[in-house]
Amino acid sequence: HVLTGLAEEDLLKTYSAERREYGQALIDFDREFSRMFSARPKSAEYPEGVDPAGFQRYFQLFGQYTAGVSIQYKPSVLVSDDRYQY
Repeated sequence: HVLTGLAEEDLLKTYSAERREYGQALIDFDREFSRMFSARPKSAEYPEGVDPAGFQRYFQLFGQYTAGVSIQYKPSVLVSDDRYQY
């Protein structure tokens, strides 16, 4: 839109601020999920391992996140508040 003149150039300055929080959250999620995914299951032999039930809860908790449908951007120049979402 900036290139075609439909939006002001200042709009480009909002990109990093709007997405940094979600980018960091994705990095944090990936780091934890990778750790859990590659760890041995918790057992008597590996008490420091990952509890399979805990792994399943984590996966279910973040299922919409991994599918890319749970991010909700905060109100900004491009995103309005939720008053018209009905």
